[in-house]
Amino acid sequence: MNLRETEFKHEINAVLDDVVLELEKKENLERIGMGETSEPFLIEIQSSSEVGLEIAFKNTLQDQVVQSETIDYSEDIMVTEEKANALLQKEMGKFGQEQSEILKQSEFLEDILGGNVSIQIGKGIESRIDLEIIDSLIKGGLKERAIRTAHVFGVFDSQNNVFLLGENAAHCADKLKASSATYSAKLFPKNLSNKTYFLKILFPKQKQYLFQSMWTLLVMSGIIIIAVIAAFIFSFKTIFKQKKLSEMKNDFINNMTHELKTPISTISLACEALRDPDMRGTQKQSDSFVNMINSENKRLGVLVENVLRSALLDSEEMPFKVNQLDVNELVRGVCRNLAIRVKKYEGKIDVDLDPQTPFMDGDSVHLTNMVYNLLDNAIKYSPGSPMLKVKTSSSEDQIEIEVVDNGIGISKENQKKIFDKLYRVPTGNVHDVKGFGLGLNYVKVIVERHHGEISVESELKKGSKFTIVIPKKYEKHH
Repeated sequence: MNLRETEFKHEINAVLDDVVLELEKKENLERIGMGETSEPFLIEIQSSSEVGLEIAFKNTLQDQVVQSETIDYSEDIMVTEEKANALLQKEMGKFGQEQSEILKQSEFLEDILGGNVSIQIGKGIESRIDLEIIDSLIKGGLKERAIRTAHVFGVFDSQNNVFLLGENAAHCADKLKASSATYSAKLFPKNLSNKTYFLKILFPKQKQYLFQSMWTLLVMSGIIIIAVIAAFIFSFKTIFKQKKLSEMKNDFINNMTHELKTPISTISLACEALRDPDMRGTQKQSDSFVNMINSENKRLGVLVENVLRSALLDSEEMPFKVNQLDVNELVRGVCRNLAIRVKKYEGKIDVDLDPQTPFMDGDSVHLTNMVYNLLDNAIKYSPGSPMLKVKTSSSEDQIEIEVVDNGIGISKENQKKIFDKLYRVPTGNVHDVKGFGLGLNYVKVIVERHHGEISVESELKKGSKFTIVIPKKYEKHH
């Protein structure tokens, strides 16, 4: 604000300087038009010696005498007066004629001659000031500098007394005198007159105007500050997100290494046993090692397939074949395959299938994997005996699949992240629960590829419910 006030002060002072200069120019042009000298002038008359009366013509701009002449007053006083009048009329034209009337008073001239005193003759300040012209010059200067606010002005003498007031300035006379917000400039600064006058200007609503003139700058500054803060927040979030992603990737790599090393170690031990005659034993024992190798090899294949499948999740290259399929039959098949595993943990899968036309368009392979991943997660995160419930229902144009478990549950905070790639709900030791954090992300992608939605309801230590809603009719979106 202080900087703007300083700029405003400089602009107003420049306006006042222009007004003073224009008034002087106007006065000079008027003299030229009347055939008078173009120089601002002042006449100084004094008794400079016992011999004569000296009349000096001064250039007030340069403050120097341009002509001087002494009249011998040893003659009659009337002759001296006539010579002085003739000289004034010759050098100053019409204005000189008017001013020479003062010398026709013989007694006054006698006072000059006898007292070695001087007088100054110049144009009166009243005739040199036109308030309308000053107002016009001020308005022009303000307009040129794009200053649009109300102003009042007045002319004051050196004692700060009101001499002339501009339009609407009567009620602001006191403020013009004393206000610190008043700007002033000396009128006719080159004038050698003993009397000095000042032009003063006041802006009653200066503070409001300055604030309004800064409004655009303030708004732009605010926008820039907000943009910088937003950029900082965005950068901070990006860095934090990258840090979390890096941690998740490291967790994924460590977990994958652990998952892959286990079957590799088992296969390696089984191969060594088969090569050792003492360990090989009977045919039944050899078959057991071979079955172990085959089982672990399949497990490796599933792990690698999960990783490769994850790499295609965000790509259009992922195989996707849409056919009409029976949702109930698909769910029943997945539950049948997992039944033995659930029974091993003394659990149970309760299947509730809607018999009302459960047909839909979709990719049977991916939808099967989708249901399998949901049930596999439910089994892995049920610390005791897993009690699972799978339910299907249908409406006129949608199929709904629900998977409910009695597992450890998911906190509100983690519910927002469980569908992110590589994210795994913290459960203490990362290897307690097998997986790479890809299952639920895969489920979400498959649901979205079928233009459906997935949601979760969960409470810690009370289990979770996943709900999938998919349109019966598949329409490929471009």
